[in-house]
Amino acid sequence: NMPGAHLRVLLVVSLAGLASADESAVVTTAGGANVSVSLVHATSTPALPGGALVLAAAAAACSAPAPSELPPASAGAFALVMRRGECSFDDKMALAAAAGAAVLVVADTLSYNSSAAGTPPALMELSDPCSVDCAEGEVVLNASRLDALSRQDVLNGLVAACGSRCAAGVCGLAGGVPPLPGARRACCAEDARLDMGITLPHPLPAAFLAPAAAHTLLSAATAEPIAAGALIRFSQSGGGGGSKWDGSATQILAMGVTVAAAASYLAARHQHAAAAAAAA
Repeated sequence: NMPGAHLRVLLVVSLAGLASADESAVVTTAGGANVSVSLVHATSTPALPGGALVLAAAAAACSAPAPSELPPASAGAFALVMRRGECSFDDKMALAAAAGAAVLVVADTLSYNSSAAGTPPALMELSDPCSVDCAEGEVVLNASRLDALSRQDVLNGLVAACGSRCAAGVCGLAGGVPPLPGARRACCAEDARLDMGITLPHPLPAAFLAPAAAHTLLSAATAEPIAAGALIRFSQSGGGGGSKWDGSATQILAMGVTVAAAASYLAARHQHAAAAAAAA
């Protein structure tokens, strides 16, 4: 039954393009520069809002943002960016809601077990060693290069050290036996895209930024003071399911139905002709 098989295949191909979990956002700095980033909407939360929101970035991954990190009340609704790690997504959601945010954005910047202010980079260990892939790319940092790094350099993804080697644009300090005494390997980050499992009732809209997008957004957000007017605009989806319609899928679906109908017509003609020949 070729027509039926054609129809099934074409419908599967067409419907596969109807929805995407990805969203996007544009960050506008006070100077007017626009930076686009991709993100993943947390499907257990409401749809991301349309319109512009003030952008605020919390320095701490899992504690209430300082008043100086939040925009003034007169600035209107704001989106709060928090780094991934150190606590659950639900904990971050509670902190963002308590701070008065309209949206929570979690930025995957690689988290470390030893991220206390006094910990030297040479002793910092990734919370999840599998969040980096040395096969994708690595660089060896000798003792002098490690000493020149700050804790914030490591948390920001060692962009200057090895970011250009990695698809994600960031890398992390890997474990294992060092290639040289006192040295550390820095390996490319996995560009993971997560649908955060927010379980709190009545959550804020939330989105997850993979490492490359997180670095882009945080670089844009911190290039100028947040209070000076950095804004973020989210793409609008069809609802709280985290999916958005891809208009090209309508054309694909229409083409699929047309081709399947034509195949069915031709098959019917062939069967009719064969039946007539047999009867003769």
